[in-house]
Amino acid sequence: EFGREILFSPEKCVGCGRCAAVCPTGCHTCGAGRRLFDRAKCDACGRCAKACFTGAIELAGYEAGVDLAMESVLADKPFYGADGGLTVSGGEPLAQFDFTSALLERARAEGVNTALDTCGFAPQDLARKIFPLVDVWLYDLKCADSEKHKRLAGQPNALILENLRMVDGLGGRIIIRCPLAPGLNDSEADLEGIADIVNSLKGVEGVHTEPYHPIGEPKYARLGRKCAYTAPFTPKEERLRYIETLRRLVSVPVD
Repeated sequence: EFGREILFSPEKCVGCGRCAAVCPTGCHTCGAGRRLFDRAKCDACGRCAKACFTGAIELAGYEAGVDLAMESVLADKPFYGADGGLTVSGGEPLAQFDFTSALLERARAEGVNTALDTCGFAPQDLARKIFPLVDVWLYDLKCADSEKHKRLAGQPNALILENLRMVDGLGGRIIIRCPLAPGLNDSEADLEGIADIVNSLKGVEGVHTEPYHPIGEPKYARLGRKCAYTAPFTPKEERLRYIETLRRLVSVPVD
């Protein structure tokens, strides 16, 4: 499900009441020492965010067509050089397939290199259809064990691996990206499982380790959600362990 959302930082609120004055659904309550935000009533119209001068309320998300997106892409084209270009990321870009494919097609027409940053969880016919529009696949590989992947990410990894092998079989250029969270998927066995998959493929040009960082944790509170996993920044020695272990197990560059 996609849509706009309101981020609320109560520590920035000065209780001026401007948000309540413009809200059409009555989700904001200010006054008498009370400051409440009822998300159940909010339709994310964004009027409160426009009225808020302290930054306590922000509107996250907006709709953009291919033309608007390409304006930003082409504005930076002089800086791309031979290797730069457009990376479509997310969220999951294949979840918005029509937009993603149209954007990549326009980029190709403009002579812009393309990369797709994907978790690979998408119907295989869509991955196959978009393949000709992608120069480099930035492919997430979180866990080799399917049951463990289901516990951590909500889905088994069978389809993800099927799509990865399909991209590899079609001759795609692939960079494996490994989001690694302490105590969840960063054990020696986890890294060995990732290495086995990498070694089974022909088109992998490198492996990027992506150690966990907590920068996004406060955003859960601003969205009114509970953060399911918290941890400090991954220590430097652990990051080096990831790299050294994978370098020992695979023949492609690891960083």
